[in-house]
Amino acid sequence: MTEEDTIDKPYRVIKLEPNTLIDTNLNKKLIVNKKTYIQNKHLRILQEKKLTISIFLRNGIQLVGHVEFFDLYTILIRNPDLSIQLVYKHAITSILLH
Repeated sequence: MTEEDTIDKPYRVIKLEPNTLIDTNLNKKLIVNKKTYIQNKHLRILQEKKLTISIFLRNGIQLVGHVEFFDLYTILIRNPDLSIQLVYKHAITSILLH
């Protein structure tokens, strides 16, 4: 047994193909299409500049605020009254920039 064998490695290296992500909670490989990257680009700009937007949901509700955080499935919106709402992306029909 060598010294290298006795060292516990606290991480592992995972090689990914293009357009894939790893769900760290489930250790599953997710296929990500290019539309996700387009969403991320625009949402990142909205988040960094704290631009006011209106989000229209499938049930007709309109939310107004700015993007606080987003991930693959959800967006956190901070409203003008400083409350935060979690919105699932699949419930959104459109986003309007003010």
